[in-house]
Amino acid sequence: RYRLDSSQFSPGATLPVAVLVLSSILAEVLAALESAPFSLLRMKVMRRVEELDADMVKRHNDRLEHAKHRSKEDKERGIDEAKEDPGLVARVLWNIRSVVRFLRSIASPQGASPQGGEADAVP
Repeated sequence: RYRLDSSQFSPGATLPVAVLVLSSILAEVLAALESAPFSLLRMKVMRRVEELDADMVKRHNDRLEHAKHRSKEDKERGIDEAKEDPGLVARVLWNIRSVVRFLRSIASPQGASPQGGEADAVP
């Protein structure tokens, strides 16, 4: 329901506009990570991803080490020590570019390319 009274909030009229504006802003902020002025921030993101991966691997391996008794199923499935993933950072950056492309398609559907363009290229 739309209300003409401006003193009361009406999510029916303003919520779609707010979604478009916020998704457009978020898309451009994420897209800025690819530009030179934000290369330091991109490097921090990459370093943090590597730290989180190393921490996850360490916690997994510590649990295996402290487990006195591993189940037969774990042994059969080959659950062993985890290793760091060398392609994780590239996939995270690809996902950021994909989110940018998706959010831009929300704000401007006619500007979105069905082929994908630069968001499909993994560095």
